[in-house]
Amino acid sequence: MPKLSADNCRSISVYRLKEWDLFDHDIRCGTIWWSRPGAEKRNSVDYVIDLNSSKLTLSYTITQGKIDIEHSYPLLKTECNYGGMRYWFECSIFNRGRYCGRRVAKLYLGGGGKYFACRHCYDLTYDSRLDGFAYTDWHIDEDAKKITRWYYNGKLTRKHRSLMKKQCAVDKHWMEFMATMPKISKILEVDH
Repeated sequence: MPKLSADNCRSISVYRLKEWDLFDHDIRCGTIWWSRPGAEKRNSVDYVIDLNSSKLTLSYTITQGKIDIEHSYPLLKTECNYGGMRYWFECSIFNRGRYCGRRVAKLYLGGGGKYFACRHCYDLTYDSRLDGFAYTDWHIDEDAKKITRWYYNGKLTRKHRSLMKKQCAVDKHWMEFMATMPKISKILEVDH
């Protein structure tokens, strides 16, 4: 079964909250709105950020079943190398009977779930990983142009080894495609 994409889920990002200056005061509250392109219906989540108790509280309603949810997520902070603080969410969800507790920058609501959680709890992936085959000969040629040193002390450099793995993946994909060609040609044969 293919994984659900994180890009198609509702999400709350620490970076967005920081961009909106929500970490500049001890307590902030408001509403975050989402809408899909072309859709009339908008979804929303009410939030309270309390820096005194270091937590984010989200309140929202799941429309299927009209379930009201209120859940708090611990806010963690780390010092940046050049001053300032970086905030994180702690995923406070129990997944398969175990407390997650991961330090994450984004929380997602996806896959029919009721709570915002990290992408690991929902087993989400990114659209770029679902695109299928990512590399082509053109990509490999472009990557090869960027390599300035192919060998160091008589050994292949890491970039060269990486390029060789990509080339092998392209070749393997091409061979698998070519193996399906007789099947495709039989399907496309037209009776004369």
